[in-house]
Amino acid sequence: MKLSFSLALSASFASLAASECITPNGLHILDQSGARTGIEQALLSGQLPFLFLPLAEPFIAELVKAETPIQFRLAQIHGSTVYHTAAKYHATALDIWGNDVNRYCTEHVDESYLKVHEEVATFLTFYYSAITLVPSSKPKLDPVFSMFGLDPSILESDDGPSTPWGMAKFVVQEMAVTVVNDGWNADGKLANEYNALSYSDFDYIGANKVAYNRYSVNPNLKQTGNFKFWPWQPLVESDGLGYFTKQEHVTPFAGFTGRLYGMSRDFYNSVTSPAPPQYDYVVEAQDVLETTRIMANNETQKMVLEYFDSKFTSILPIQIGWSIASRQSNFDYAGPYQGSKLMKAQDWQPHVRVMPHSEFPSGSACICTAFSETLALLSGSNDISVPVTHTFPAGSSKKEPGLTPSTDITVEFKKWSEITELCGESRLWGGMHFRESVSAANEMCSGFINSVVDNSKKLKNGDASGSFASKDQAIEVSPKRKAGNNKGRGLRSG
Repeated sequence: MKLSFSLALSASFASLAASECITPNGLHILDQSGARTGIEQALLSGQLPFLFLPLAEPFIAELVKAETPIQFRLAQIHGSTVYHTAAKYHATALDIWGNDVNRYCTEHVDESYLKVHEEVATFLTFYYSAITLVPSSKPKLDPVFSMFGLDPSILESDDGPSTPWGMAKFVVQEMAVTVVNDGWNADGKLANEYNALSYSDFDYIGANKVAYNRYSVNPNLKQTGNFKFWPWQPLVESDGLGYFTKQEHVTPFAGFTGRLYGMSRDFYNSVTSPAPPQYDYVVEAQDVLETTRIMANNETQKMVLEYFDSKFTSILPIQIGWSIASRQSNFDYAGPYQGSKLMKAQDWQPHVRVMPHSEFPSGSACICTAFSETLALLSGSNDISVPVTHTFPAGSSKKEPGLTPSTDITVEFKKWSEITELCGESRLWGGMHFRESVSAANEMCSGFINSVVDNSKKLKNGDASGSFASKDQAIEVSPKRKAGNNKGRGLRSG
């Protein structure tokens, strides 16, 4: 989300293609007493980070409570909506659909007034989009309004898009309408008309007459050549209070029915899936046990693992039983505060939660590859001009609070590719993946971000051919892909 939001804000220095503009109004720079309001003082003094950070932190805290694929869907919608507002203030930039609607007139408008107008509008858009997508964030975001002397009820007015609050309402409601039927079944009604469950699986025949059938667990061991493998199996999770649940595969339909952003349907459908892994489970299990044993006594690995567990922020991990189909005894990670101890393999658990989706390929490694390649592409180099550092304060571990790390630990990244490498390795340290899963994801997801960045540049320059998505409400279903060598062109991961 932070990346999407940063890119959305950067669009405020881009622009939109010529059409009839509207004059910005509705703000009074001075209040009745002649003093600037808190928000206007912050904006005019250039304190933009101070303004938005109080909104971002509580929103992210609620966002990460969703499963990872849903986090990214919501972040995509939120970031695009904020971008839409920012784009209204510039000369050529188009919205993500390649349209030019309600652009503000910027000529002959006082620069200071326009600056305040823009930042108030993006502030309100951030807030309104956040509470629309994640209603539980509202009680935490409302106090931010009071801090800046604003009242959330301003968004209930009937003022048009010439005002900051009218524009915020316009772009948020416009986006809400277009994502109702984006193939994610957010309201659950593609599966059930009544008693619908949000994001539940469903059967569907797309507008292109291709069918998608809901996922069903196959417990049978399969043979591929000289190797055997198991399809994805649901794990049992516990809340620690006696309540147990068996997983359902999270959004298995997303790669088939979900709306595409930044790439064409033909390109997406042309991509092959990675060939099934040729796992020797005895060797793989021993590698996992040894890797997690080392992690159990390595504070840096523990903290990096927690750091990359959520791509938005660290989350409170949940212990999950993951049986390795062996009852031999091995030295391995024994749990929080336990370090490395002798234990039965059936009692082994990964350090952080195993997500409810397939092990191969690694979704986390895919995300980190796309992230680092995006930053390298936007910055023009794999080298980070000012090295990125992150410090883990003593005792700040989510799994072993108060104990780990024993002293402050600082990690430094000098190249964007180092983020990809460390992110993928951390999934191995924690025992969430076998090794081939990470390398396959890195290869599969490398390169496809190029088309997204190219389209972003087109939108910035007013070229509608760079549109990220269609407003068409008809869902097309992508056919299942044949397995093969992707050579960096794959797009789906479990």
